[in-house]
Amino acid sequence: MTDPQRIKILQTWAILVFAASRGELMSYDDLAKGLGQKSTGKKRPSRITQYPLGKIKMFCEGGKKPPLTSIVGNAHSYWPGEGYASNMLPGELAKDRARVFRYKSWHKEFTRFNSWLNRQ
Repeated sequence: MTDPQRIKILQTWAILVFAASRGELMSYDDLAKGLGQKSTGKKRPSRITQYPLGKIKMFCEGGKKPPLTSIVGNAHSYWPGEGYASNMLPGELAKDRARVFRYKSWHKEFTRFNSWLNRQ
């Protein structure tokens, strides 16, 4: 992983933790804008955010944490992309998001996430 990729992953973490602490969903487009990226032509917001979200998803799954990436989706329905929601029912997504919003220790997870990321 390159330094710019690592920085983007850590920025994505911070943005998602802030949104989760406020109980907010966010679109791929909003996340891409938060990362200072524009969606142009082939660079759709979901493509821009795919790598950082994938790393965060791996950390949450491996550490048995609520699925932080579940709060990101498309701008119309906030339904996540295939990388997250393949074969998922709407009720499952609502439960995942509720777990994310209830989890109050996201800020404490940063050190563990950063250490985990160093080993990737």
